[in-house]
Amino acid sequence: MYSTTLRPENRPFNHILHSKGAQGQQVNQFDTGLRSVAGAEVIIAMIRARRFVNRLIVGHNKLGDDGCCRLFDFLNSPDGQRYDIEEISLNSNGIGDEGLLSISKYISCNERLRELFLQHNVFTGRPDVTDSLTAAVNSSRLEVLSITSNRHLSDTFLAHFLTHLDAPHLHELHCSGINLTSVSGSVISAYISSPRCKLYVLKCNGNSLGLRAIKTIIRAVRDSNYSLRTIEFYANQLEADDADPTDGDPEDDEDNIHNWVDCEGILKRLLLRNNHLRREVNKQSLLLLRCARSLLLHDEHNVTQVRQEITPSARSFTLKNLPVELQHHILSFLAPSLSLSQLIHIFHYASSTKTLPPLIPSFSTIRRNALMGTACIPPASSIEYALGGTVWALRANHRDSPFYPFAVDRAMGSSNASLCRRDRERLRFLIGVGCDVFELNPGEGPHGPRELYTLSLSN
Repeated sequence: MYSTTLRPENRPFNHILHSKGAQGQQVNQFDTGLRSVAGAEVIIAMIRARRFVNRLIVGHNKLGDDGCCRLFDFLNSPDGQRYDIEEISLNSNGIGDEGLLSISKYISCNERLRELFLQHNVFTGRPDVTDSLTAAVNSSRLEVLSITSNRHLSDTFLAHFLTHLDAPHLHELHCSGINLTSVSGSVISAYISSPRCKLYVLKCNGNSLGLRAIKTIIRAVRDSNYSLRTIEFYANQLEADDADPTDGDPEDDEDNIHNWVDCEGILKRLLLRNNHLRREVNKQSLLLLRCARSLLLHDEHNVTQVRQEITPSARSFTLKNLPVELQHHILSFLAPSLSLSQLIHIFHYASSTKTLPPLIPSFSTIRRNALMGTACIPPASSIEYALGGTVWALRANHRDSPFYPFAVDRAMGSSNASLCRRDRERLRFLIGVGCDVFELNPGEGPHGPRELYTLSLSN
């Protein structure tokens, strides 16, 4: 069984919210016979002809290294930097290491690009190229990276890449069909066990990891990873004869694995655990923020005056009279599933006036989103509709968020369409304070009382 990855232009929900105007803000030259530098010039001309470009889809052509370098030389130029490109697809273009170096230069410190698809090219994993790619991803805000079906890559590439990967914004990694063997099992396990790993989705189909490596990875997920929501290991030579029956504790589920069906069952339970913990942390974080705002948020100019008015003889007593440490301690009972660092982040967020949302979105934002065609459409009776028709950009790559399904419904014209912006702000808040996943405290092991308590809560 092999799980294929849909090309970005064919993914079912990727751009369901885009209006007709959005189609004019993408350059789509999928499978149009573009070759080398001449093909790159065609793409560049199409980009120049547009005021906005947010998607660049040029898969299944033959740009090669020369065409790729020319294209990204332009994108790295002042003219190219004017475009806020969020997604680039370069699959099946015969791009090698030199082209990947140009791509890495563009990714480096790029705060706009979110999705990069590089499937089925001819990268070889040269150490200097791998270093450049890793450093670029680390410094960017890239959320989705696909290097699937690059058959010239290997265990050496992945070991070098994951060992140095420290990308807090990278949530989805596709590395299917890149000649991985059982050697990569320990590398993948070490990465997903590390606090450097922020992945929600990991796809490693069509390799040769083997059963023993998969068991190591499953054990790492069980003991050290609460962020992963989707894992795929189809077609990895998961025969029983690869396992060592004397390895590990026979009472562990991971040591009762004999085939892929066993792997899939255990992984499914672990991912259900992660998703349940995540939902509870999300819910408690939002509740805590609402209560902490009312208690901890003060006008900085009036703090001194308020303190002077509080006297020991005052008859009335409120929580605000307590020392801030006690206020924090009392508030923490509203969110017993959160770690200490998550609580502190929310308290700091709630007590700062700088984190308050604007009352009205700026006119420039409204106008820009209307032109881009990538915004939620509010009800016709709303003030926002009168101002410009579209006001809130809703990125489709947040489809894995707990709010995405609701955002889709609201954006399609239901009476609750005005909540699209709230959903986006909630997701941004959760990621910003580190409450998008369940988190262990320092020195706290897996399966502790806090984790078990959270798992006992019903949705």
